[in-house]
Amino acid sequence: MGDKHGAAKAIEQCFERSGFDFEKDTLIDLGDVCDGWLSVKECVDQLLKCKNLIAIQGNHDWWFDQWLRTGVHPVSWMHGGHTTAESYARAARTEECPIRVIPSTGAWITNLSNVDIPKSHQDFFGKQVPYYVDNKHRLFVHGGFNKELLLVENDLNELLWDRRLWKQAMNCIKGEQLVTADGFSEIFIGHTATTNFKDRGDLRFFDTPMFRGGIWNVDTGAGFNGKLTIMNVDTKEYFQSDPVQELYPDEAGRNR
Repeated sequence: MGDKHGAAKAIEQCFERSGFDFEKDTLIDLGDVCDGWLSVKECVDQLLKCKNLIAIQGNHDWWFDQWLRTGVHPVSWMHGGHTTAESYARAARTEECPIRVIPSTGAWITNLSNVDIPKSHQDFFGKQVPYYVDNKHRLFVHGGFNKELLLVENDLNELLWDRRLWKQAMNCIKGEQLVTADGFSEIFIGHTATTNFKDRGDLRFFDTPMFRGGIWNVDTGAGFNGKLTIMNVDTKEYFQSDPVQELYPDEAGRNR
C-alpha cells in the first residue's frame, strides 16, 4: 500500500475493494501514514487490524516518531504535520487549543502531549522498519537509495528521502532495468507521487502505479488530489480508492 497521509477512508476502500484478508494476507505498508488529511489516528487503527503487517517508515512518520520520543517536532508540525496533531487531539479531546500558528516563523505549536497518543500507536511508529526484503529478493522502501552502494551502506535519511533512484528509473528505456549493488529482482517505492508526472501521449497526470526500470512506484497521490493504491505484488493487480479529495471534500489535505 502506498502513501496514505491521513486518508483512513481511502484505506478502508482499498481493503474492501481488494478483498484483503486481515487474518491471512500480509500488508507491506510503504509509509507516510502521517500528515495530510485529518484521520491519521484512524489510519493507524485500520493498519493495526492486519495480523501480518510490515510497516515501513516514511519521512513524515519519522517526524512524528521523533516528537513522540523527544517532545520536539523536527519541522514544527509543518508540511501537513498540524493535521496529525489535530487528528490525535480530537481523539484525546484536547481540541480547546490543539494547534496554533506562530506568525513570525510560520511554525505550529500544540498542547498535545505524547501521553495523549495510545500506546499501541506509539509502538506502531516506534517499530516501523527502514525497508523490507522478501524471499524473492524484492525490496520495499519508502523513498529510495544509492543503488551504487549495498542497501546496508545507505543511511536512514537516504532511505526516507531519496528521489534520485526514481529519476534514474524514469530515464530507462522500455525493457531496461536498473542494476543495483544488491541485485534486487524488483523494487517498490512510495514518496514521489505519480501525480507529479504526465503521460506523454495524452498529457494526463498519472493517478495509477508507474513501472520504470524495474521499479514500481505506488504513491499515487493520496496526500493531494490522487488516489490510494493497494497492489498484489505477485500479480501486479491493484485496487484504488476514490480520489481522496472527494472523500474529504471539506479538507485541504497537503494542498493547504
